[in-house]
Amino acid sequence: MKHLLLSLATTPERALRLVGYCVERSNAIKLHVDACGTVAFSELDLPGVWSAPDPARRFRAISIWFTDSAADPPLAEAFCREGGKVAAAPDEADLLVATGPELSVLEQTWPRRLVVSLPEIQAHVIGDQLRPLRTTIGPPGSLPKQLRGLWNQLRSGSVKQILEGFDAFSSISETDPAIADLLLTEVGVDASTGTLILGNRFERAKDEANPHLLYALLGLLSRSAQGSRGALLRRGRVPSRGVNPEARLP
Repeated sequence: MKHLLLSLATTPERALRLVGYCVERSNAIKLHVDACGTVAFSELDLPGVWSAPDPARRFRAISIWFTDSAADPPLAEAFCREGGKVAAAPDEADLLVATGPELSVLEQTWPRRLVVSLPEIQAHVIGDQLRPLRTTIGPPGSLPKQLRGLWNQLRSGSVKQILEGFDAFSSISETDPAIADLLLTEVGVDASTGTLILGNRFERAKDEANPHLLYALLGLLSRSAQGSRGALLRRGRVPSRGVNPEARLP
């Protein structure tokens, strides 16, 4: 998992900004230049955790600041949910977000800060959240006790039981969205094609005998609470024409 600030340093100009930012924070910065002239960072004082990163806390200790025109409350909420912070002023932030002409103004005003556009940071924060959080081979992982009965209802093939499962999921999603999201951990979206990735738990929906699993998955997405993983997958990020045809109900 690449550090957010490093992943945004995509040009030499941004790399220099990142170096200046690190120097401003601390003198603990080392560069290595190989025989070909390639510059690599061997030590950087960047916010966040580097060893054994937790995907659920990947923005920990990173502060972001938005101009008024770039304000995006859902994005800020998603960023904070994964450990990040929204700064009150640009001098308190590690990353500045702007739109249009404001980008060049901020770049001139803050030469030691990374300045990015709103669509770019949206692609990193929201886009990454639509990827499967876990990819496994074989049976899906075990579920916590409060989800086991619900999952049995969803995979039963009985419309009555599936609908009851939806009601149970709605209740859990409202009280504990993090637990409800465990059913959708392996569900994601292919960023390049928009294809729905079913994951091991719902993979059998592709079989002719199990179309009810896709119905169950779509029902879970429609009932996911605001701010949850299911809501991110639902929020216009999975266009119907981009869904894998093999995963559609007949």
